[in-house]
Amino acid sequence: MKLKILLPVLLFVELTFGLQANAQNALDLDGIDDYVSTTFPGISGTSARTIEAYIKTTANCNPSAGGSQQVIVDWGQASPLGQRFTFNVLWSNAIRIEIGGEGLSGTIPVNDGNWHYVAVVYNPSASVKFRLYTDGVLDIAGNITQSMNTASGTSMLIGRRVDNVKFFDGTIDEVRVYNYAKTLGQINAAANIELCSQPTGLVAYFKLNNGIAGGTNTGVTTTTSSVGNYTGTLNSFALTGTSSNWVTGATLAGNTFSTMNISGCGSYTAPSGAVYTAAGTYQDIIPNAAGCDSVITINLTMNGFATGNLSPVVCGGGAYTSPAGNTYTTSGFYTDTIYNTVGCDSLIYIDLTFGTATSSTISVAECGATYTAPSGNILTSSGIYSDTIPNSMGCDSIIIINLSFEPATYDTINVSACDVYTSPSGLNYYQSGVYTVTIPNSVGCDSIITINLTVNNYIAYLVNVTECGSYVSPTGNIYTQSGLYSDTLTTVAGCDSVIVTNLTLIEETYVSTTVSECGSYTSPTGNVYTLSGVYVDTLSTVLGCDSIITLNLYIFEFYTDSIFAMECETYTSPTGNVYDQTGIYYDTIPGSGGCDSLLVIDLIITGASSSPLDVTECGYYTSPSGNIYTQTGVYFDTLVSVLGCDSILTINFTMTEFLSDTIYAVECETYISPNGNIFTQSGIYADTIPYTAGCDSLIVIDLSINDPSASFMAVSACETYTSPSGTVYTSTGIYTDVIPNSVGCDSIISIDLTINQSTTSNIVVSECYSYVSPAGNMYTASGVYVDTIPDVAGCDSIISIDLSINNTSSSIVATECVCPA
Repeated sequence: MKLKILLPVLLFVELTFGLQANAQNALDLDGIDDYVSTTFPGISGTSARTIEAYIKTTANCNPSAGGSQQVIVDWGQASPLGQRFTFNVLWSNAIRIEIGGEGLSGTIPVNDGNWHYVAVVYNPSASVKFRLYTDGVLDIAGNITQSMNTASGTSMLIGRRVDNVKFFDGTIDEVRVYNYAKTLGQINAAANIELCSQPTGLVAYFKLNNGIAGGTNTGVTTTTSSVGNYTGTLNSFALTGTSSNWVTGATLAGNTFSTMNISGCGSYTAPSGAVYTAAGTYQDIIPNAAGCDSVITINLTMNGFATGNLSPVVCGGGAYTSPAGNTYTTSGFYTDTIYNTVGCDSLIYIDLTFGTATSSTISVAECGATYTAPSGNILTSSGIYSDTIPNSMGCDSIIIINLSFEPATYDTINVSACDVYTSPSGLNYYQSGVYTVTIPNSVGCDSIITINLTVNNYIAYLVNVTECGSYVSPTGNIYTQSGLYSDTLTTVAGCDSVIVTNLTLIEETYVSTTVSECGSYTSPTGNVYTLSGVYVDTLSTVLGCDSIITLNLYIFEFYTDSIFAMECETYTSPTGNVYDQTGIYYDTIPGSGGCDSLLVIDLIITGASSSPLDVTECGYYTSPSGNIYTQTGVYFDTLVSVLGCDSILTINFTMTEFLSDTIYAVECETYISPNGNIFTQSGIYADTIPYTAGCDSLIVIDLSINDPSASFMAVSACETYTSPSGTVYTSTGIYTDVIPNSVGCDSIISIDLTINQSTTSNIVVSECYSYVSPAGNMYTASGVYVDTIPDVAGCDSIISIDLSINNTSSSIVATECVCPA
């Protein structure tokens, strides 16, 4: 018994579905050209505001040590001053707030490579309007002399100033903007957490949690604000690797993450209510106790209920044992249930068929080298073979093949034909060549015939014949009348050649004429006769037929003569003809006997000549005859030729003027004249410019050359310095300034510039009743005061004084006042 079981292929596709939860990421910027342009317009005018962010950098930001400003956020306009609001890191590598040109700097360095929580607060109604905080501690408080009026020009940029400079080199996270001035307590309340709900006054919040930290994020080029529906576009980021990319952010409380491993049968319902029916790794998000996301990673193994179909065929009788161990002996539909090790059933539907094998015999005569059997086997020699293929029930069908191979036959024939040849296979050939045709031979296989064919074509000619009297054709036929005649010849190849003759027959002509001549007469055949008489002339026409002419000839006497004449303009011949051009002329003078005398005149007319002449000159012109002309006009000049005849010359004369001018030039260092000469010294120069008509223009140049001047100055300034040309410098260095000197040339000033910075400090003071500050101001009430005194470099030294005044009053006379140290 042969058992054939057809099992369907069950494909289990593992699909991963889930909600994407953003990790606690941040954005790393390369300090060269990376920045984020947002659609948040910023807070404009003089309105209160608070900006918070987490930053991490190792960049040198201190210009005094060769560093450069690092901008965290900025918005507004670069000019005029006071219209941009720039939160950055600068002096002492500490945070700083600038409102365009001036600012307030902190003192706590933040470039140690660690995360720092930084904030700036602006309160327009407070006496101390600006406060800077680092890691929850007040760094600096004070005012800025430059008035603030933030413009609504450029929306908020993260990592770059609005004038496209000062890019941030490091990592930025959690950028938050509030529309009010937060207190220190409110700032610390938001420290070290990710805000899961929107607090009052938060108008923009870029968490920067997008992408995969350190992964390939080339498709993640935008970020969003969780409030205000604002977006941010990443510019110039590489978005791969550990820099210029999405990276791991600051460690903040907020979202929670957990992992659970689940095994299920058929389907699984996640904590959020999502239903999964296939094994895989899923992320499920539910709110946690703090109101933030609780992100659960589910590793799901699905041991689910399975179904399948079997269509077994049993050939030759017997029994069939199912996967569950059941035995079946007849065709039919059965259901099998298999219990797996994890308790989930597998249900198998069985379509069982019992069938029988079949057999047959075929005889095959094959032409060629191979034969393909029904099963696909290739046989190459005669014999008896057994071939097996499935029958309609899926059981074996055995075919006995009696195979014999019959050979093909080959032959070559040489054939000649007229015009067309029909081959044994029925094909027609019209040209000579070698052809191969195939026809069945006596045993039904190919008979291949090679035909060497020569085709001799039928030839037909049309000839036009003109004859005198009669014509004999190529075949010997005689024709005595004009007409079309057909002659047939046999060629050397045995094919007909037909000649069609278009025949024209011409008769001979006879003519009689009387001729009178003087001296001699040449007949049409070329015979020359000098005596009167009767002559017979025979001409052959172009067709070859004779034309007989009878001449009645009379000869009279004839005289000829020739003369040579040369005149200036005209000549009158002996017969009175007037000629005015050189040439050969014939004059006929009637003579005796009725024959004229012929006079041949060889005449040369040398006459007066006339020709035009176009002349352009400078000043005057002397004509060929010696006349001098000084004005433009048309003149006629007469010359006498060697023959004594006048030659008249028409002169079209154009008079051009010689031009001159004087110019006065004042230049710095060099001067280029109109014709390209370069002069470097004062003086009087002559410049010649060719005129288009050939006359030069002379320009006298009275030239004054002024030289530039140079000077040196050493300058010290506080924070900024404006040079004589108006350029503003903010750092120490040697600069070159150019302004016009008293003669209008460059005055080059070398400036050795020293920029001294203002200093800031904080002091805490407790006093009884009153306090005199370092600047000499007297304060009698507690408070925070700002004192300004000149430092050793002559710049402002700003002192923030946190003052406590302790007053005691009593009806009891105090014998001692104890004040804090």
